[in-house]
Amino acid sequence: MIDYILLIKTILIVYTITRFEPLQWMLEFLPDNLIFNTIKLLLSCSKCLSLYLGSIIFMDLYVGMALSFFFTIFEKTIGKWLSRIDLRF
Repeated sequence: MIDYILLIKTILIVYTITRFEPLQWMLEFLPDNLIFNTIKLLLSCSKCLSLYLGSIIFMDLYVGMALSFFFTIFEKTIGKWLSRIDLRF
């Protein structure tokens, strides 16, 4: 049985990691080779990170695929609205 609280926590972790600006800035300073490019891809793409993190946490590939599908729908709908919001003062 899927623990729904853990599922929500996984969604929040993925969203926070992919949208956390200081982490994304630090990824830009990594050297340009295969290992670091893979790390950059996994930590900047919410669909990729949710697939791997969901599969690792729940030990089920189908949960990872469902989370990846959720983030695909999220990025196409709500993600567009969130990217237009500017919170600078």
